[in-house]
Order: sequence, then C-alpha cells, then structure tokens
Amino acid sequence: LTTIPSRINKIEPVIDSLCSQILKPYLIYINIPKKYNRFSECPEIPSFLKFNKKVRINYIDTDYGPATKFIGSLLNENINSNDIIVITDDDTIKERHWLSGLLIYYKYNNIIAYEEKNLGKEVVWGYLGFAFRKGIFDLKDMFSFYANVKDKCILVDDHWLTAYCHYKKIKIHTVSISKSEFINSGSISGSESLVKLKGSDSRWHISEYCRKHIKNKYDVDFPFWCCM
Repeated sequence: LTTIPSRINKIEPVIDSLCSQILKPYLIYINIPKKYNRFSECPEIPSFLKFNKKVRINYIDTDYGPATKFIGSLLNENINSNDIIVITDDDTIKERHWLSGLLIYYKYNNIIAYEEKNLGKEVVWGYLGFAFRKGIFDLKDMFSFYANVKDKCILVDDHWLTAYCHYKKIKIHTVSISKSEFINSGSISGSESLVKLKGSDSRWHISEYCRKHIKNKYDVDFPFWCCM
C-alpha cells in the first residue's frame, strides 16, 4: 500500500487488520515517494510502523500518485519475480478472511481481484484489493504506457492499470462479493481522499477524461463503473 502525510498517523487500524489475517502476509510494504506531487511535506514515520516487525517502509524516487502502492512494489528489488504482491488502499480496514478469500483463487498468470455487486468484471479496485505475481508485468513497458496516460489518469490508478491489462491481454479474474462490507470492516475518513475532490478533479470527471484519453491513445475499451 501507499499513504500520504495527513493519513499516515491514522492507518494503524488498517495495519492491524492486515497483521490479523487468517492467512498471514509475509511482509507489509508501505511505498512512500521521497517527494509528493500534491503535498510539500515528507511524512514522519510513527512508532506503530517503526516497531512493527511485519512492516517495511519502501521509499521511491517518484510519486506515481495512488499507483505508488503497486509501482513501488514492482520497483522493490527485495520482492522476487515469483512473489505474490497483494494490493490494498490505506483507508480500508480488512476482515480477517480478506487475504485468504482472494488468494484461494490465485492463478500464476492472472491478476485476482475482488469485484462488488457484479459491477466492473475484469477490473481492479484498490479499495477491494487485488493480487498478482510480480513477474506478470513488464515494468519498462508499463512505464511507457503510464507516461502516455498520466496527464489524464494519474489520480485514477485503478482505471489505467485495468486499461493496461486489457491492452496487454493480461487476464483479470474477478471474485464476486455482494457488498464491500463482506471484506472491508471499516474505513478511515478524511477530506484529503481522492474521492472527495470536487469540480474538474472529481472522481467522476477524472474517470471519464482517463477513459477517453486511453481510447484515443491506444484504442482500448475497458469496463469500469465509477463512483457508485
């Protein structure tokens, strides 16, 4: 996962929920850019993260927006190509079966992703979580795609990663759940959340800008339900 300066001191319940999974994560990496695009300060690491043996802070040179949560792990040399990376957002507290319920469907060359209410099949959602083998992605090729779409898509990482997978024919296998509360036991609220942005930066507008931009650049249509 990644986080931002105003939220890092609030994420202890999220970390606790990840450490309390029935299927234990080997390590929890928090990917943090050395310099943020949206914020001037660099966050001070709170003690509940410093002294948690499961947690590692992974600093990266560039801020990729919310995509920092998975790009940071793809750049992490301590993660091997056959390791399974599981992605989540820093504002969702997970039920104890979240990880096991996802990884029971793991396939070597697929991305496994939860999907809510039968909306957005073959889509990745950060707030629900998704998993993949690190080596499934060609990082150089992904960066090339990202460079061509970031001006319109940097705030909607779920969108452009989904589009990239469809463009490269990487299968996204979705695990249907009736509602997010089945795997998310709570959330951390805050006005700094991307879904709280207004006007031309609102989630709805940015989603549509991104979809149209990718269609024009790559002639790729991809399913997506935004802002339910």
